[in-house]
Amino acid sequence: MRWFIVLFLLILIIPVYAEDLEIKVSLDDVLYLGSMYKDLFKVTNLDHKTGITDNITVYVKYTVTNVKDDYFVLNELNYYKTSGTGFFKPEKVGGYVICGYILNSSVKDDNKENNKDCKNINVINTGNIKCNVSLWVYSTKQIYNNNEKVEFYNYISNDSFPFLIEYWIEDIFGDVVKERYNTSSLSKKQWTPKISQNEKAFLIKNKLHVLCDNSGDEDDERLIVVKGNEEETELNNYVKILDVSKLKVGETGNVKIEVVKGDTRKYAVKLGLGNSESKVYVYDKGNYTLLLPIIPEKDGKYDLILEGLGSKDKKEVEVEGKEISLEAHIDEKIVKEVCEEKENLLEKASPKEYGEKVNNLLTGDVIYESSDVKAEKLGIYIFVFVLILFMIYLIFKKAL
Repeated sequence: MRWFIVLFLLILIIPVYAEDLEIKVSLDDVLYLGSMYKDLFKVTNLDHKTGITDNITVYVKYTVTNVKDDYFVLNELNYYKTSGTGFFKPEKVGGYVICGYILNSSVKDDNKENNKDCKNINVINTGNIKCNVSLWVYSTKQIYNNNEKVEFYNYISNDSFPFLIEYWIEDIFGDVVKERYNTSSLSKKQWTPKISQNEKAFLIKNKLHVLCDNSGDEDDERLIVVKGNEEETELNNYVKILDVSKLKVGETGNVKIEVVKGDTRKYAVKLGLGNSESKVYVYDKGNYTLLLPIIPEKDGKYDLILEGLGSKDKKEVEVEGKEISLEAHIDEKIVKEVCEEKENLLEKASPKEYGEKVNNLLTGDVIYESSDVKAEKLGIYIFVFVLILFMIYLIFKKAL
């Protein structure tokens, strides 16, 4: 019984500590029209002690005059937090009042005076202000090893205007290897390359979006080279279609391919399009960029298939039909007209003439002649006739 009394007295004399929570607006006095602002407030546990984990949950309401009336919850607050404390995107210029209120928390907070904070802000439009802001990208090195971190920075010549930088990385063929990201921070960025060949070149690219009438350079790029690991390269083999020229029926088209040969005894690489195919043989290890010819046989859409070294790639392509020349149209028209004229001549002929004309058709004799040809033949006949009469005249004259 005495132990229970002692325990009860100990509980009574142990002090109960309250946590003093504070909220402050963390925005600047001037904001810019159309920009997205996050982390509007800073919530602080003023009684936090180093080395102690408090894990406080805080419920907050915030308002922007005539624009927003919203809430957010902060979990696991120890000392202070700004992340996840609301957002605001001004759509009109002018003055605003932003306020934050701590409604409740998972700890006792006896000081309520610092549970509310408000701030007057002014929204301006800088879109029509002329500026000269240039962007460039810089990397600490130009040659890296495979799996080595590539560190790079985005720089701008003037950061007094709101800006957003879009950055990404692609290989020299334009294939994106690091997806596009947007940032308003000029802090260090990094990327870890993983390649399966001896070496490969990449371009770090960026683009600037700034809220002013800018006349500066808004994009830049930086070339870097990554050297592969020979041991890893031997484990990888692949083929890839990079580009295809315009394809037409019966004409030779070119297909640009990439071949990476590592630890394999296979050496044949085949390109196929329907019944047409082309081959190349790669005997030595390495990374190759090649052009293979292909001659399509039919028009339409087909799968262009590249396979070899235990790898396969395909790409849908369209083959155009073969153009028909004007001469072909004319010849076809002439043949049609001649055939129709022959048929008309046969229909109008008498039975005797019909037999003769059919016989001419079978023997290959000419049925139809132009007026010039007929006149030429008639002249020959008259000349022969006159010559015969003249000879008869001479014979009779000699006899007399």
